[in-house]
Amino acid sequence: MKLSGEFYRFAVVGSVGFVIDASVLQILASWFGVGLLVGRVFSYLAAATVTWFLHRHYTFRDQLSPADTHSASARAMLDQWLRFILTNGIGASLNYGVYAACILGSELCHSYPVIAVAIGSVTALVFNFTISRRFVFVGNPKP
Repeated sequence: MKLSGEFYRFAVVGSVGFVIDASVLQILASWFGVGLLVGRVFSYLAAATVTWFLHRHYTFRDQLSPADTHSASARAMLDQWLRFILTNGIGASLNYGVYAACILGSELCHSYPVIAVAIGSVTALVFNFTISRRFVFVGNPKP
């Protein structure tokens, strides 16, 4: 079934995003002294950019024509990236809210923020898949 294959690929890409998110957060916090709440904004944007690219070329490749995935103009790609960031902003807000509640409400999560990142990420997974499939990767605007 196409939907289950897409969801599986979405989860795989999401796992890559999780690693990037948690790694960038740890680097920002440990090496640069950035707070865990502010650092998560930057780590999320790094992870979201990588996952957009991977979703474009892997997860939703069947929904985009070869011309859309390989020869789209920079403007069309920027538009799609912005749609991805904006539509997933709701999922990101859900993700961040759960993350912040965990960090602020659990000493374990505060000591090991990767746990809070995981809980927030899993919470938003299904929502982000649905919204990405319906509103972002439905064909690229023609240049």
